[in-house]
Amino acid sequence: MLDEARRVLDAVSAAEHRTRRAARRTLVITAKPCVATGLLRDIVSAATGIPGAPHVEVAVSGYGEQSAMVRDGRADLALLGSPYDLRGLEAEPLLGEPRVAALPRAHPLAARTALACRDLAGLPMPRWPSANAAEQDYWAGRDTAPGGERPAGPAVHDNSQLLEVVALGQAVALIPLSFTERHRRDDVVYRPVRDASAYTIAVAWREGLRDPWIARVVRAAAEVAAGRVLLCSSGQLADALQ
Repeated sequence: MLDEARRVLDAVSAAEHRTRRAARRTLVITAKPCVATGLLRDIVSAATGIPGAPHVEVAVSGYGEQSAMVRDGRADLALLGSPYDLRGLEAEPLLGEPRVAALPRAHPLAARTALACRDLAGLPMPRWPSANAAEQDYWAGRDTAPGGERPAGPAVHDNSQLLEVVALGQAVALIPLSFTERHRRDDVVYRPVRDASAYTIAVAWREGLRDPWIARVVRAAAEVAAGRVLLCSSGQLADALQ
């Protein structure tokens, strides 16, 4: 009954938010910081270029907030990065990329050219305090290599903090390959992890919602994503090994 009540309240809240935005001709897209910022910018540009399009606003949200914002109507669309919760939502995958291990430069595994998830077993991983058990398993590589205890690493709240605890030797981390291009450091190295599950980006909207403008923006997002490449290339892997 509690779950049903929450869904009903979310539906009422969503309808209220959407009605107010419709009166202002506004569409809200939410994403967390650093989730394909360039992709988000291009999607907004493509959406606003559609003739007669409503005003598009971007709401930057925290870890794990994007799905809830769409469910309760605070946002019309969300860019979600793995792992994401699709309960009550529909989604269109846009891009995918491999994940790599971030290691202190002096770490013994830094001498290897490639790793597997089992190589990270027994090493502390950063903890996102608001992440659930499935999300913690994803970030620790246990979703594809289950079993074994992983020592609890330090709690982190943003990507800068994550890199600091790695550089200090307090943890190792599994991160999307594109993250390495924006965060080059002399004290951190990146190594491919062959069997780590991919990092994907999807655009999501409320389940059952049939709105022509939502459909047009989703189509624009898919077209923008088709023109971009976040898949791993030999050049990107070579750069990650530096």
